[in-house]
Amino acid sequence: MQQSSMQVKNLMCEYVSILTQPRKGGQDRNSLESNIRVYQQLERIIEPLLFLINADNTDIALL
Repeated sequence: MQQSSMQVKNLMCEYVSILTQPRKGGQDRNSLESNIRVYQQLERIIEPLLFLINADNTDIALL
């Protein structure tokens, strides 16, 4: 796994950790949940792009 993707995963893990702790204020929780969804979307974009970059750099056959 590439560095950028790992950073996104680390950020998601931090938010998940925060959400597992009891908190007051539903707005904070909603914001954190929204951020997690954004990070998950970013991860789905980043992973294939990194694969294509690596495939191009190492001449991996894509088919």
